[in-house]
Amino acid sequence: MSLSTNANPWSYRIGQARYEALEADNIPHKWTREELIGIRDDFRARLKELKKETTCFLVL
Repeated sequence: MSLSTNANPWSYRIGQARYEALEADNIPHKWTREELIGIRDDFRARLKELKKETTCFLVL
């Protein structure tokens, strides 16, 4: 596989369509306070479930 002078090596690794999708959307997202609180609460709940699962394995 030879690379042309203007080709990006990442397009060969992840595919041209995925590379172009990554390059196309560069607008930063402005998170609202409510969105951030929701994300925090979601991941806190996920962490609690993971801790509960690992505790069950340790007890057995």
